[in-house]
Amino acid sequence: IANISPGATADSLSDVTRYPSFFRLVPPDSAQARAIVNAMVYFNWTLVTPIYTNDQYGQSGALAVGTEANRNRISFTCGRTIRAGETNGIENTSSCLATSDSNVVLLYMPATDASNVLAAMYPVPSNQRLTFLASDTWANILDFRLFSRDRFPASFVEGTLG
Repeated sequence: IANISPGATADSLSDVTRYPSFFRLVPPDSAQARAIVNAMVYFNWTLVTPIYTNDQYGQSGALAVGTEANRNRISFTCGRTIRAGETNGIENTSSCLATSDSNVVLLYMPATDASNVLAAMYPVPSNQRLTFLASDTWANILDFRLFSRDRFPASFVEGTLG
């Protein structure tokens, strides 16, 4: 029986020996990672702060982006993995960013988690200088008010690349 997924991006699902009848309609995380790192290279962002969720999506993205970034001599700082649905530790990331040369934050996580992280980061004045990189799950927000739940203004994420 064929299994056709409209949204599964985990690279592990590309293993045809384990999943011979799996087909996806979207590219795997490794393809998205190449595009994200290509943007980093294009803009000469050599120091980036990655934040991932600890679910299959975030962990697969962390591995794929980390591998691509390494190939392109891009370093990570102040990054962390958070539990899906939580923002524990974001204050530590904000503190680290306040003294870091990193101005770019990659949020590789579902839209709800990205919204929660952005809401937690918004009140910190030094975070107003950041540029955010959006993974595919929140790059094309159609209703910003629903996404932000009025916890941060649209101006906080102006210039976000997805």
